[in-house]
Amino acid sequence: MKSTSSKTDPRAELQAVLLHHKYVFLNTLALRKWRDEFRRKVLVRAQCAHGAGPSESWEAQHYIANLLPTLDPQFSDVETALLFLENSPEFIEAAQVIEPLLEGVAELEIEEAAARTRRADLERAHREAVASAEERARTVALNSPEVAAAARALAAA
Repeated sequence: MKSTSSKTDPRAELQAVLLHHKYVFLNTLALRKWRDEFRRKVLVRAQCAHGAGPSESWEAQHYIANLLPTLDPQFSDVETALLFLENSPEFIEAAQVIEPLLEGVAELEIEEAAARTRRADLERAHREAVASAEERARTVALNSPEVAAAARALAAA
């Protein structure tokens, strides 16, 4: 597909990003995703009924006290590592390079999707125009004197 934009394709620029920037950035994002999934699971478990109403504090505390040992013991290590990584000069530098490129890729993909939609609409309109023209031509041909004469000759035979 032709690019309608004269600006540089950010996907190519993203491919040229230094590997250590990619690794720091992607591994930090992966750690964030792991942490967020873990938080979601903890929230789901914390929302489970524990046999006590919300005002029965002691039973709620007992439920949470029993829940805590079942949680992944590495979670605090992940939080610490993530805090370190997100504040490291390496991640900050990588994010400054990669995030604008990712935004550019997202914008370009939106533009390309819109261009594909416009192209599909134009192709559909073209097919409809051709079909309409063919139908008009068929109607004209069927009503022509030559076809009428041939039909009369066939009927007489």
